[in-house]
Order: sequence, then C-alpha cells, then structure tokens
Amino acid sequence: MHATSQSRPRNQIVVSDADHDRLSGLARAFLERTPEMAEGLLAEMDRARIAAEASMPADVVRMGSTVTLHDAEGTVQRVTLVYPAEATSPKNAFRC
Repeated sequence: MHATSQSRPRNQIVVSDADHDRLSGLARAFLERTPEMAEGLLAEMDRARIAAEASMPADVVRMGSTVTLHDAEGTVQRVTLVYPAEATSPKNAFRC
C-alpha cells in the first residue's frame, strides 16, 4: 500500500485509555532510534480522543482489529493491527 501525498482532512482518532498508554510508551521508547516515526505517533496520540476500554464504540478500528485495505491500483490486503511484540507474520500484520 502506498501513502499518498495529497492533503485531505484528518480523521478523528478515538483510542482506548490502555492503547493510548501503550502506544505513547512505545513511541517514547523509539524517540532516539526513529525520531520522525515516534514524534508522528506521539502527535497522533496528542490529538486523539481517549475513551475508557468499556465505552469504545463498536465501529472503531483499534489494536487487534482486522481490516481489509484497498489501494488505488486495486490491490486488496487483509491485515491485523498489532504491537511489534505480537507480530508473527510481516505479511498480514501492521505493527504500530
């Protein structure tokens, strides 16, 4: 999947309190090794609306969710969002 350089409105981010803590900690741990990636993730966590785990809307894609991606070339890929330590196959997992 290729990122596009077109500017478009950013979607609202809703993240559970537990995932927010874990993703923020992961980003801080990578600040020295990959500062651009880490700072980008921290910026996204700063703008996220944080919700209690029990009140997360059912239609929110979150860590552990499996989604189907479609790109402009017609490629379809089914992936699961996982933390790096949980990834078993680089082909079907997006690591955050």
